[in-house]
Amino acid sequence: MLDGRPVEAFTVPAGVAHAPRVLLIAPPAVLRQEMRKFEDIADSRRRFDLYALSLPVEAVLRFPPRETGDASAAIWRWIGTLAPDLVLMGEDTGGLEKALSENSVAGLGRIPVRAGRLSQLKAAPPVSEAHAEADRRLARDPKQVAELLATVYARDLPSLDRSRALGQIARIRLGQLAEVELLAAPYREGRSALDAAGFPLFAELARVTGDPRYAALARTGSDARPVDGIYPVSAIASAVLGLEFRLGVVSKDQENYEEMVRDFQNNMALCARLQGADGMWRAPADRSGAWPDLEGTAMIGAAMMRGVRNGRLDGRAYTPHIERAWSAVSLRTAGDGTLLSRCECRDESAGAAVFFFATEMAGLR
Repeated sequence: MLDGRPVEAFTVPAGVAHAPRVLLIAPPAVLRQEMRKFEDIADSRRRFDLYALSLPVEAVLRFPPRETGDASAAIWRWIGTLAPDLVLMGEDTGGLEKALSENSVAGLGRIPVRAGRLSQLKAAPPVSEAHAEADRRLARDPKQVAELLATVYARDLPSLDRSRALGQIARIRLGQLAEVELLAAPYREGRSALDAAGFPLFAELARVTGDPRYAALARTGSDARPVDGIYPVSAIASAVLGLEFRLGVVSKDQENYEEMVRDFQNNMALCARLQGADGMWRAPADRSGAWPDLEGTAMIGAAMMRGVRNGRLDGRAYTPHIERAWSAVSLRTAGDGTLLSRCECRDESAGAAVFFFATEMAGLR
């Protein structure tokens, strides 16, 4: 959906793996006609993956986008993360053809563009700058991503919400325990106000140091459980990850322990159903056309990873969801720490969540 209007999008794969990508943007009638022609070609003769997009004629679009949260920005970033090798314009909308010819797209790089139809394409296009950058990002080891994010995020601790706590846990896993203890000292000593959502940091510090003061602070953490129904993905993500941490702190003999495990499993099953084909979770979580939520995706992916590792989730069922989430997050993380979410920027909360997810994927403890 785009401003409440339907967006037609189709995909027809090439006959070989790792084929170039072509994105066709055209009016609905032209799009369907071109798609039928391409589908009639034998699989072995299809030289590229075809993606096709038709935008509502009523939509008011402007490229490159001037606002971070409007429809133009959503389309611009979608094209960037698709990273095609060529965009074929059956019609120009909002100056998109000119914008593509003059600008790097969503921080990934340039994408060649031309007016025309598929019949005019005589050969598969070479790899675009954006496609090459996407491949480079996806090929990175999670530990590499964690180490680059450590230079940008979680450098201070002015408050102790869930994401900031996760960033500090990630630093501990990279061997920065002394620095984290310095930042945590005001909270440990009662000189700064505690946020119950930050209790995972104290649980981790208690595990690593054996200091009973951290264990006591961890036990004061929020007992809030994931919510039933559809809520903002950030609330679901924070709740399920908090519950997974809580299960690692409380005794298995606790009266409601099994109920907590079931709550976690039920909410993880809900999250699995709501994950988009691109690996992202959206805000609101039940709308396929809503904004991809990078922070929420990183936290849900990390919760799933921990659930599998701790034996609370079936690895065969959840590993594909985890891998899709990691690919989506890694694709949206540039080498300088810039993130692609609602903006192309350095976002402390999202950065800390991605940093933590990277350490989970790397298996760091």
